[in-house]
Amino acid sequence: MPVESLFEEDHLVPIALVGSTLFTFSQLDGCLYRISNQGQAEPGGYEQILLSGFLAPFCVPGHPFVYDLIHDSATLTVREFPLVATGLGQPRERAIPSPSNQTHRIASLIPDAEEATLRVVFEPLTAAGDTLLLDLGCGDLRPVAPSHGTPKCIFADGTLVAESEVGWSMVRDGNSVGHGAGLIVAAASEFVVIKRSNKSGARFSVVRGAGEAEIVAPPGWSLISVAASDTRITAYGIHAEKGQHLLHMDPCDDCFTLAEAQCGTSQVFAMGAATDPVIRSTGLAIGSCWRTQRGLIAGIAAVRRELTVSQITPAGLPCVYVHAEQPPRGQELVVCLHGGPDSHELDDLRWINWQAAIRETAKAVAEVMATRRTPEVSIFGVSFGAWVGLQLAEHVEPRQVVAMSPIINLQDHLQLHGDEPEFRRWAAVRFGPTAGGPDDGEQHTRKCPVRVVVIAPDEDEVVLPSSTRRSTDRATVHGREWSLVPVPGHHYPRTSAAAEHRWASLVNAIVQRRDSNKRAFSAIDASTGSS
Repeated sequence: MPVESLFEEDHLVPIALVGSTLFTFSQLDGCLYRISNQGQAEPGGYEQILLSGFLAPFCVPGHPFVYDLIHDSATLTVREFPLVATGLGQPRERAIPSPSNQTHRIASLIPDAEEATLRVVFEPLTAAGDTLLLDLGCGDLRPVAPSHGTPKCIFADGTLVAESEVGWSMVRDGNSVGHGAGLIVAAASEFVVIKRSNKSGARFSVVRGAGEAEIVAPPGWSLISVAASDTRITAYGIHAEKGQHLLHMDPCDDCFTLAEAQCGTSQVFAMGAATDPVIRSTGLAIGSCWRTQRGLIAGIAAVRRELTVSQITPAGLPCVYVHAEQPPRGQELVVCLHGGPDSHELDDLRWINWQAAIRETAKAVAEVMATRRTPEVSIFGVSFGAWVGLQLAEHVEPRQVVAMSPIINLQDHLQLHGDEPEFRRWAAVRFGPTAGGPDDGEQHTRKCPVRVVVIAPDEDEVVLPSSTRRSTDRATVHGREWSLVPVPGHHYPRTSAAAEHRWASLVNAIVQRRDSNKRAFSAIDASTGSS
């Protein structure tokens, strides 16, 4: 599967930087790709690196090699392919005595900072067996001291860090020296970065041999992703009024510095102890790019210099405003209400008072329409954003509402996920006052006064398709102008084809369904929470 769209680029994970060439692994097709287009003058292209002759390829972020590890009987054959600017270099092959494949299997390849090497993790095939570590360089084989989980790295002081379904743990000199909840998202020579997340957001911490310390965001900032090397901790954060930025911190310090330029929506990737994190940034105006310690590499999407993206606060509501450099008079405003991870739970507290939040948003829309001279408005809502959009329509008199993957019947949604403990706790705070009251169910299908286009995935696992169809049918029975547009896929697209189909349906709903008076568009993103 070639990398030809943002959707496919979204699923790339960088593994090595060789000169100005970045090597990435695709989570969609399991293939290796390289890109080296410098700067952002033109969009970049990806070249696939063929691994057809590999039996068991392994990579370690930051290490410019692909290892083919062939475990046969009591021998491990290692084929080591260097990554070079043009792709794969000539391999070096060697055989190392190993545990028998009748007793152990290869689980992973991990960095060992104490011995400056990589170690193959051999897991036992029976519960009574020991986990073993094999030095890929000298062939040294040693058992792992009892730990909770699979080894992930070894610190310079010999501390082994492991990870399991319940969290992380550390062992040094055969003794447990710490454990806790969360997943390891970055490993350096003397520390790891831990992430703990739930529906209300994410928390990060640094774990060293001496203990755990929370990574504290600057006031008003929410950290979305964090990665680290021996010399730098890099975070992507969002702020209600200052927008999206990258933040940097020395691992020995406890204070972030803010990058000067806004970065669009970003992903931060750890590249091992010796290489600073790689950042992928995307945005309507900035296109897509990879930020590396050796410079900027253009991604698949081109810069759009005709667009302007700014942070505005109409009626005190933080919004992202997108428009053409010189928008013509008579344009239409599209209000975008996002749910799910799009809002990163930034304004989670606003969910507790629904009516106040909707009135606040209506005032913001009115102010933008007045100051930007936009006579028409449409509402586009995703997931819970669609539920809010139906209510907002009662206040701002839009031309139409486009509801994608929509939560329409609140009670159906709460019952569907009621057996999830975390969801129950989250929902009790935000929906407890409305449960059983007049805001239950789909009352807004009857009250929404305008045309509604429902874009409904046929395999939606978050919102039952049957519930969406039932709500649409009931609205029609009540004399409302509702139409259902089925699209393939899940709540969020999992394939490029599903993403493209959904995007085409959205464009058709907003642009093609307009009346004969064609106008240009601008958009305001007033994110309102999460499903």
